[in-house]
Amino acid sequence: MWRALETEIGPREEVMAASALLGEPEAEMRRLLATRYNTVRPFLSLLGESPALGAASGGKRILEAVKRLPALARRKVRAKPLLPREIDAKLVPAAWKKAVYSNPELPEGAVDRDAYVVCVLEQLHRALNNRDVFASPSHRWSNPRARLLEGPEWDAVCEDVLAALSLDMPVEEHLAELVRGLDAGWKQLAERLEEAGPAAKVSIEVQDDGRVKLHVDKLGALGEPKSLTWLRKRVEKMLPKIDLPDLLFEVNAWTGFLDAFVHLGDGTTRMKDLPTSVVALLVSEACNIGLAPVVNPGYEA
Repeated sequence: MWRALETEIGPREEVMAASALLGEPEAEMRRLLATRYNTVRPFLSLLGESPALGAASGGKRILEAVKRLPALARRKVRAKPLLPREIDAKLVPAAWKKAVYSNPELPEGAVDRDAYVVCVLEQLHRALNNRDVFASPSHRWSNPRARLLEGPEWDAVCEDVLAALSLDMPVEEHLAELVRGLDAGWKQLAERLEEAGPAAKVSIEVQDDGRVKLHVDKLGALGEPKSLTWLRKRVEKMLPKIDLPDLLFEVNAWTGFLDAFVHLGDGTTRMKDLPTSVVALLVSEACNIGLAPVVNPGYEA
């Protein structure tokens, strides 16, 4: 492989140097993020000491690291540099390693406290989006599991809920049936790949870390049958040409849906020609064109 690369690209040293540069932009972005430490520092005590934050199993490690951030913020790192054993290294992804562990202004082997803090906050933001960390009370960031029934409340509706979902067999049997279906599907896939051989559009690669990666060739678009082309043209010719506002007025004539809109100030009185104003607003909002195209200075409504 190296001989082929050196023939097509250049000496091995140049190839290695170029590959090392591939990760530089992302690492540089993380280094610049670390310079925003003073912006987030005032909020660390609120996050670390807040009883409102909780975590599911996937977010406990992150929440524990967040609770240790206020102590790190109070620490005089120039007098006593932060060491790798004092942080949670598993929360430092590859993109952050250079910013956290390789600050040239710190002694060799020291951890950049500012970069580590911002790194943990990035993991916290991701965990909040995934609901592995949640806040209570909160509508947007609350624990979705808190709404699940349990105990006597679940026992009271369990039978009806399971019947509605067609889950009438014991859970062990249900899971075993799913396992059998999954196993059969994988075996069928393996057999078809073996039958297709090199012509297969799908391949499975086992990587060095043991993880499996699925490769799927780009599929070409299927051509449209002549009957579909004919049908589309025929339908287009049958559809009348009509402006969108006129269509809304026509549907209103059938259904009267514009009568459901009433004046905000008094539900019993109506503005003059209110349906015209409502149609103008509907077109403006639905088409995202603003009010200017639907305004007629000579027509008050």
